[in-house]
Amino acid sequence: MTIHGRHTMALLMTSLLLLGSAVNARAADQAAELKTSLQAMHAWVGTGQNGQTWRKYLRSEDLTAQLAQADKADPQVLADVLAQYDSGASGLDLPKFVAVRTSLAAWLETVRAAAVPERGELPSVIREAKGKLQAVTPEQVTQAKAQLSAAVAGLEKYLTPGAANTVAWHKYLKTDELKAQLAEGAKPDLKKLGAIHRLYKADHAGLELPPFLAVGNALLRYGELSNMAAQKELGAWYDKQIDKLAEAVESYEQSPGNDGAEKIGGILGRLASASQAPDLIRAVRHHYAQANLFVEISQPLAAVGVEREVKEKTPIRDNILGTSIRGTGQTTGKVSLRLVPNPQAAELETVLSGKTATKTVGYNGPVTIYSNGITTYTANKKMFFDADGFRGSPAACRAKTNNRVYDVGGGHLATKIAWSRIAQSRGQANRIAAGRAQHRVRKRLDEEASPMISEANGNYQSRYRGPMLRRRTFPERLDFSTTADAIHIVALQANRSQIGAPSEPPKVESSADLAVRVHATLLNNVAEGLLGGETLDDEKMRQTMIDVRGELPESFQNSEDEDPWSITFARRDPVIVAFDDAGFVVTIRGSRYTSGDRSFGAMNVTARYKIAKRDDGALLTRQGEVEILPPGFEQGKDRLGASEIALAKILSKKFGKVFTPEIVAEGLELPGVWKKAGKLLPVELTADDGWLKMAWKLPTPQVVAAEPQQAAAK
Repeated sequence: MTIHGRHTMALLMTSLLLLGSAVNARAADQAAELKTSLQAMHAWVGTGQNGQTWRKYLRSEDLTAQLAQADKADPQVLADVLAQYDSGASGLDLPKFVAVRTSLAAWLETVRAAAVPERGELPSVIREAKGKLQAVTPEQVTQAKAQLSAAVAGLEKYLTPGAANTVAWHKYLKTDELKAQLAEGAKPDLKKLGAIHRLYKADHAGLELPPFLAVGNALLRYGELSNMAAQKELGAWYDKQIDKLAEAVESYEQSPGNDGAEKIGGILGRLASASQAPDLIRAVRHHYAQANLFVEISQPLAAVGVEREVKEKTPIRDNILGTSIRGTGQTTGKVSLRLVPNPQAAELETVLSGKTATKTVGYNGPVTIYSNGITTYTANKKMFFDADGFRGSPAACRAKTNNRVYDVGGGHLATKIAWSRIAQSRGQANRIAAGRAQHRVRKRLDEEASPMISEANGNYQSRYRGPMLRRRTFPERLDFSTTADAIHIVALQANRSQIGAPSEPPKVESSADLAVRVHATLLNNVAEGLLGGETLDDEKMRQTMIDVRGELPESFQNSEDEDPWSITFARRDPVIVAFDDAGFVVTIRGSRYTSGDRSFGAMNVTARYKIAKRDDGALLTRQGEVEILPPGFEQGKDRLGASEIALAKILSKKFGKVFTPEIVAEGLELPGVWKKAGKLLPVELTADDGWLKMAWKLPTPQVVAAEPQQAAAK
């Protein structure tokens, strides 16, 4: 080995040792945090009957034993304990339980990551899992049944007994049928359990609430375990899945694409539903289900929607130390935005700094007191945003008042006494005035900000979080954080039958105010969750576009000579997007179409575009014509039938309006109060290796030259 080679090897070994030390240190810190949270929870629930019940249900003894083993903790035991905290039992959403669950999840992730094999070793590690089918035990089924029973009891407790709404919910969800399935000695009817489970996945407002989600999740688990326990000769099926997984991973590593992602995700989902190979599933997902969305918003851009000048004139009515005060106040100030470093949530602090100049007349008995004053203040209100939604903290304010009496009217003796008392009470009067100013400013800041926070949270819950939870498409990971310079959002959109990005995102090379990096898997996974198997007709599609854009694009408006039409999307991969070679390909997969009274079979619509960044936006140029072909159609070998030709003509006319030869994007204009930022200008736009990277900067403020002034007359 050469000297250079020895140095390289030494450097590599040193790096690995440092990495291992860092991982061990992180695990130790997480274990210490978990121990603190666990002790706090135990102190909170107490040592009485209720506390002992909680400790037993949450397996506190097992968790304490694992904490004592430190770096030798068993990931499976930790996962089983975490499952209890995630069971949805009534009360587990309280802060003390949430703190333990959050700390436990973080520690478990680190413990698991330390045991994950290298990416290149995966195929051989997968193949080693052959012949290792884990039979489902009666004890597992019994435990799943008990968890489902507990979740049903929690839902019944949550719903008001006897209320009309409660009766309607239980009727719709067939609670009586489910409880009959859970009766002692009852054998599970998998068909009925499946039908009831589908009710919990419907897009009805309310089903996203924790008590409903808990029943739906527990019902799925019980049904899957019951199905596995009833099956025989599963070894061959399991080994076949293992072989397919190893082959799919090898192929995907050589040529990543949607087909490979779908194969890997489907196999992982089948293994998960059969409660098989959890460590193997985690290893594959560790490498091929990385975060597929990264968003950064700069402080200057975030501030555009918040910062403003304050200038107003207000009447003053007060009584301080027995003096009735009347007058006016002239307030000038500024509202600014500060980002507070926070790794757990986006933390924004609105700061109101200003001063109020007052001119008042006070009346106290026979004297009239004339005064001027200056009150300076700084108020702040913090807002937080994480995966659960928006919330705010009460406003705080610091104020200082300096009031100067410049005249006192009244009789000679009365004014002399008044001046003496004014001198003696000036400090106290200023403190009282400052305190009342603090109260007014705090109240005003809360009154202004609270409705906005409430509206933002309501929109987030009703338009995004609620529907996504109900459809089981809420991101597996959705992290918000802030530094002093930017808001950061990281998401992994992938259910257990999907994977995420197989690689780290491309770096943003430029200084940008808004940067978005999205992997194709995010778009494909979201589309499958929201559109898979769904039917959209003209009316639904138009309403969807209005909801998304606020207006109906011309391309979605039907002309008078067009028949009403509809598309039923394929259940798997209803929309496929791929980013590569400075462009993208989008395929819409319909399993059925209608036009007027006619019905048609499956057809795919594909458009290919190249992307070019311009100084003022972007230009998307279509490559060739829109391709409209049946699934599996081979050019030069297969021929279209008469019905397929007719459908192709209809779809060509419809989608030709959407996938136009050129699409011009002139900058990016944000909605709402951020519209005043103007059109953001692109600084980066690339599409390669599955990633689309977009970055924009705020427009440069235009400097308006001052008009020449006329010379003063001499």
